[in-house]
Amino acid sequence: MADQPKQVGGGQKMFGDFAPKLAVFTAGGNTEQLGSRLARALDNGLTQEELTEAITHVTLYAGWPRGMSAMGVAKQVFADKI
Repeated sequence: MADQPKQVGGGQKMFGDFAPKLAVFTAGGNTEQLGSRLARALDNGLTQEELTEAITHVTLYAGWPRGMSAMGVAKQVFADKI
């Protein structure tokens, strides 16, 4: 996928440096619990790259608005973990 052109849309502008492969985003829309789940996943050895890939993949099914919300939560969780 490295040979794909970069996205130029709003999602790329907001999260391009954080999740460059972002196309569409995440399910359920229940971001209240997402932060603690992502933090726990990191504690259990998953990487930020793996988690952003999972959110990106799920977004293909869940839709852009939910994905944007999920990626915003993920970005904050990852920043807090550093």
